[in-house]
Amino acid sequence: VGRYARDGASVWLRTGAGTWSIEASFLSAPAGAAVAMSGDGSYVLAGDGMHVRTGATWSLMAGGFSSSYRAALDGAGTRALTQEVLGGTVTVWGRSGSTWTIIGNLSAGTGSSLSISTGGDRAIVGALGDPTGLAVIYRIGALGDSCTRTSDCVTGVCTDGVCCNA
Repeated sequence: VGRYARDGASVWLRTGAGTWSIEASFLSAPAGAAVAMSGDGSYVLAGDGMHVRTGATWSLMAGGFSSSYRAALDGAGTRALTQEVLGGTVTVWGRSGSTWTIIGNLSAGTGSSLSISTGGDRAIVGALGDPTGLAVIYRIGALGDSCTRTSDCVTGVCTDGVCCNA
């Protein structure tokens, strides 16, 4: 849950019937910044920081996400989408162990919204205010993932059934 008009974001934990308490707070998220949580509740992307929960302890895993406008995480916290400004490029991030890297970019269009599938292999990017209801679904295969066409890969290159750079 993000905080409005104050820096930071908080994770709330339901501890009983109707009882909620703050489990963790992250100051890496400026007021109004995007926040997202993985489906398993172990990862939180808040502002420019990725936080991970180990047991009952939360810690900063990585920074530099620039997710000031929109953010999304897959179910297991292995893929993330960020968008820095309205209508800007959507950046696709991948996690290997504790390391996050940019694996590609998606064209966003004007005023987009975004979401990622639970499995992390599909993203939807929609244009707000578009009278046609335009939305594009991407298969977001990273380097080395299997593919059948170039649109399956964030790099835009599918050679011999594998996403690659060239």
